[in-house]
Amino acid sequence: MLATVLLWLAAPRGKGNAGRYAGDEAWQRLCGSSGDPPTLCPALPEVAAGEWRREAMRAAALEFAALYARRPIDINPGGMNANQGFSAWYTLRTLRPPVVIESGGARGQMTWMIRQVLPEARVWSLDPHLLRAGTIGKFFDASPRTTHWRGGAFVDVGAANWSALLPTHDRHRALVILDDHMSSVRRIDELTRHGFKHFWYDDKCARVPRGPRPAACGVPRPAKRPCRVEPTPAALAPATRSLSDRAPVLREWRSWKYNEADCYSFNRVCSPLGKGAATYHDYYGRLRLTIPPAEHEANNAYMRRMLRGYLELPPLWDSCTSPRAAALPAERQPLLTEAEALNLTAALFARSGKQRAALAADGARSDAFRAHFGVSWFAPYIWARARPPPSEYAALVAGTSLTVAGRVMAKG
Repeated sequence: MLATVLLWLAAPRGKGNAGRYAGDEAWQRLCGSSGDPPTLCPALPEVAAGEWRREAMRAAALEFAALYARRPIDINPGGMNANQGFSAWYTLRTLRPPVVIESGGARGQMTWMIRQVLPEARVWSLDPHLLRAGTIGKFFDASPRTTHWRGGAFVDVGAANWSALLPTHDRHRALVILDDHMSSVRRIDELTRHGFKHFWYDDKCARVPRGPRPAACGVPRPAKRPCRVEPTPAALAPATRSLSDRAPVLREWRSWKYNEADCYSFNRVCSPLGKGAATYHDYYGRLRLTIPPAEHEANNAYMRRMLRGYLELPPLWDSCTSPRAAALPAERQPLLTEAEALNLTAALFARSGKQRAALAADGARSDAFRAHFGVSWFAPYIWARARPPPSEYAALVAGTSLTVAGRVMAKG
């Protein structure tokens, strides 16, 4: 079976179903959730050579596919699937960190991936939701080298005393996986304080995809489904544990790009602002602030100083690319053709006769395909610089969303 897939990777046949779903209104809404090219942050210096080259990533696609075929959770809605999984797997495989800290463990699919790549690594899995061993449709890592901070034991990754838990050299080499829908600016501020330098950030979408339902008020939605109402900071505090009572909540929702996101991502900070004000999102989208262009630009200047390199890994396949593939820059092109992605799904990913029948009938328009190769966020690997001295750092954060009066997001 693997040999058959390899033939497809080497010699794709025909154009597949390219462009068939261009008029699919519900799906095309989701296709607007991918962010803009991050042209304002420093590129990863090593991208021109070595393991981070596109050719090296494409050559590793089959190795990843064989692993992903053994995943514990077949369809993982809202969690890691093939594109995000490949980005995380490739980052783990390339860096080989001795310690991995996962903020946002959800059902455990990412934890499983970490363990497959790094069986001897020390792992921390953090999530406010409790996960028990033996739960159907989830994965619990029972390794003695994994520490679970979940449920009542949950501690926010930015609030933990990592300096007491890990020696300096381990923190410098550790990979922090951020899948918690929090502000990238705040997370960099919190975690570089402890000497962490390597990050993988999943939550890059420019608007939150929720099937055919819109994510914001003011947009037509199904009957009897009201607009989301934002809770007050006091109501959020028990869930987040680190939300400042001083943080205001923006109750007005807008419908354009990035204002429907649920976090102030690296991609948002690293992309041109365009016209008008920006929107600062934090705490899974429950905190929304309109910030002036000058504050957004200060956030970008802060990020440029703090990052040594930033790389958004390309997707294996993005179901939104066919109608617009010719307009995409080379670095944002999928690693596989549609025919190759379809054959990987049929040969390795589809687990039931029903899924295979849907693939045979509808190809790239089938839910069986889109469940694995849906909208790609181009999940990035981030390499941060060492934190500057206190006096320089204080000047650096002046005017950013970290210090502007009334917009302090974290305690301390």
